[in-house]
Amino acid sequence: MKHDRDLIARCIGAIERHHMVSQGDGVVIGTSGGADSMALVHAMVELRQELGISLHIAHLNHMIRGAEADADEAFVADAGRALGIPVRTRRVDVPALARACGITVEEAGRNARYQLFEDVASEHGLSAVALAHNADDNAETVLMRIIRGTGLKGLSGIPPVRTTASGLRVIRPFIDIERSLIEDYCAARSIAFRTDSTNADTSYTRNRLRNQLLPELEERYNPSVRQALLRLARNAAIDDDCLGTLAQQLRDACLVCGEPIRLARAGLAAAHDAVVSRVLMWACAQAAGSGQDTYQAHLDSLVALLRIGKTGDGVDLPSGVRARLDPDCLVFETTLGQATVHAARDWGPLTLVPGESVIAGGTGVTGAAWRVRAARARISGCRGGGAMTEGLARIASEALGEEVRAGDAGRLWAVFDAALLDAMGCARLTVRAARVGDRMAPFGLSGEKLLSDVFTDAKVPRQERSLMPVIECGGKVLFVGGLRQSGLAPVGPDTVEVVAVAVSKDERNP
Repeated sequence: MKHDRDLIARCIGAIERHHMVSQGDGVVIGTSGGADSMALVHAMVELRQELGISLHIAHLNHMIRGAEADADEAFVADAGRALGIPVRTRRVDVPALARACGITVEEAGRNARYQLFEDVASEHGLSAVALAHNADDNAETVLMRIIRGTGLKGLSGIPPVRTTASGLRVIRPFIDIERSLIEDYCAARSIAFRTDSTNADTSYTRNRLRNQLLPELEERYNPSVRQALLRLARNAAIDDDCLGTLAQQLRDACLVCGEPIRLARAGLAAAHDAVVSRVLMWACAQAAGSGQDTYQAHLDSLVALLRIGKTGDGVDLPSGVRARLDPDCLVFETTLGQATVHAARDWGPLTLVPGESVIAGGTGVTGAAWRVRAARARISGCRGGGAMTEGLARIASEALGEEVRAGDAGRLWAVFDAALLDAMGCARLTVRAARVGDRMAPFGLSGEKLLSDVFTDAKVPRQERSLMPVIECGGKVLFVGGLRQSGLAPVGPDTVEVVAVAVSKDERNP
């Protein structure tokens, strides 16, 4: 019985070391039915009295493996009942979701799982979700990131604890425990589990790495390569945390102004590039108003500008941001002109509440005011033939509480499947002005196009483009008010809840 005692001791050690839970917390355990997640369920059941926590189980049927997936779902439900733990299962056609959202099956599955966790936590007042990632998963993740290219944060591997945007704490009690010990624990405790047949499918990158590359590295190069990767991750995490703290101190010391962002040149020039780069990444993201990635080439250009540039020199960056040198400051500003800045400041985020609608207004320099109305509402099905414009118009009118004309579909109003938006990670819609580099997947077309090309095709005058409201969701352009909607999250026969958006232009109300 040594194996099961070792696992429990190391599990409680990780929980205490990383402050994963507190007395009175409610925890939902993400459970696939596999060995790792079933071992986690049993370990948390054994520890729940000592930790003073309550437990729920959540399982997502990805609808990829047919009867096998259905059997997994039934297995998890039965296991939860046998242990006296509430179980929530959900079925999502993940391949269809991936196609509808224009993302990979892996990404769609992850989004759907996390949406389930968020929903269960919200419904039952839970504060954390426990996932069964183990030390082997962590080593594989680090190796995969090295192969694809990464920085210090990527080398840090899977974090033991992180917090989602909604405040849900994601904990991984097994993150320091080897897969072999978990399997020994299952054997010692006679814990039943399911085996996913796709784990052997080498068409998936992670499976090739796990089943082919890592064993070859162990056999031919270093039998302790997994331990070496984990040491690298631990050291990288320590260094990353240290540099993050130093960068925050430098940012606070150098920030002269927040709009536009102005950073004191003297303070930046005196600091190490490793710390300066993090401050510059933060400034780029703030100026862009989004989570736009800043690539190494951009950072190299910014550091060179700071070190050897002269007053008046500048560097163009993604999302319409330009960094330039003033006599005393490094300034980050948009390159879309004052109309864009003014419009973006007037249009704020729209947080959607089921059954309610919200209104935002933005005024462009021409004096034309845009009114943007959005609502989230349940429907009794896609009446009127599902995708028929007249049926969608009725759905939009009911959701918004005001009549829309069928002839304005996709231009002045649009409706989207709320469940698909949730799976894309869209907690809110953001209304903003167009940015350089924006892309969208226009409804009825395959693939994405630059938004500038969509404007050109529609013959929208250049001076008007920055005044049109862009509705963004999860970093993707969902709808350009007055122009076109995207093909993301389309309403279909199975839609039960929609997000409706409508825009109108009032020339008389500047």
